[in-house]
Amino acid sequence: MRLAIGIKTGRWPAIGSLLPELAAAPVVRFGARTMRYLWPDPAAAVLFPRHEGARPLLGEGGSVLPATDAD
Repeated sequence: MRLAIGIKTGRWPAIGSLLPELAAAPVVRFGARTMRYLWPDPAAAVLFPRHEGARPLLGEGGSVLPATDAD
């Protein structure tokens, strides 16, 4: 199932460098939040990092992370 991702204003520069189509996405305001939604191509994987202090931890729950971009 294709899902949209919501990107808040503080992340636009970082995500926009990876997904240039973000600049053309409409701005949506929801309460105090301002964001843009994207419907990217289907992803092979979705990672949800867990943060311990300032350090994100990936793969701690037994996930197998790709070793290369091709994976």
